[in-house]
Amino acid sequence: MPHITWSQNDQNRTVECNSEIDAYIHYDEVGMTPNIPAAYEKFLKDFGGFEGLTYDDAEPGYVVLWPLEELSANNADIQMEELAPGYLAFGGDGGGEVLAFDSVGAVFKLPMIGLDVQEAIRIADDFSELSTRFDAVHAR
Repeated sequence: MPHITWSQNDQNRTVECNSEIDAYIHYDEVGMTPNIPAAYEKFLKDFGGFEGLTYDDAEPGYVVLWPLEELSANNADIQMEELAPGYLAFGGDGGGEVLAFDSVGAVFKLPMIGLDVQEAIRIADDFSELSTRFDAVHAR
């Protein structure tokens, strides 16, 4: 069963969670990662995901969205919290860059190798703006 542990007021706290999604909700409550935007959650519930191209060569070009239940493991695998604190990865561009939300929900591309936040490129003000670029034929 997933759990999270954090320090608050010099005390370690642990919360047991029923799922990876619950773990991220608890992370949000203690301010450890950016919130998962409601528009992202709704898109995944409505369409089941997306893998494909954006219209008219708009950034990022190719998109693969990660399911909600894989966010925690994928972010841990790429060491997002350590290498790019303040960002939450939610997908990739198939070309060595991750797509990530910042603390206000803006969408960025970051290089997978190193996750250098100095190289982060803002590609949308929010997920809703990004999703308007998706070629609907490729929605899963």
